[in-house]
Amino acid sequence: MKDMKEGFPTNKPPLFRGIKYDYWKERMIAHFESIHIDLWDVVENDTLTVTYKGTSQVKRNTLSLLTCNHELSFMKEGEDIQCMFGHFQTILNELRSLGRTYDNYDYIDKILRSLSRKWRP
Repeated sequence: MKDMKEGFPTNKPPLFRGIKYDYWKERMIAHFESIHIDLWDVVENDTLTVTYKGTSQVKRNTLSLLTCNHELSFMKEGEDIQCMFGHFQTILNELRSLGRTYDNYDYIDKILRSLSRKWRP
């Protein structure tokens, strides 16, 4: 809902909590465009983009680290399947946001290979 103050419509910008930068950015672009079409251009060159989206080198390093985490992940002792699945899903979502995807076959294969002995036939 928009409030009227001194004749200008105001609405609150989306709050950035340090995660899901791409999602926040799209919402923020829409917010700024509702105020002035060129306003996002000013913000895009700000430190937020470098800090949370990263330079190409930061992006490559993050992608490398997440890929390694994915490859070395396994079900921990005492961990239930839901927790393990959530952990894998978090890593895959982060990888996807950086452009790396895995097909369902690879994803299922990785989960099955990562199960503890207790869950294996």
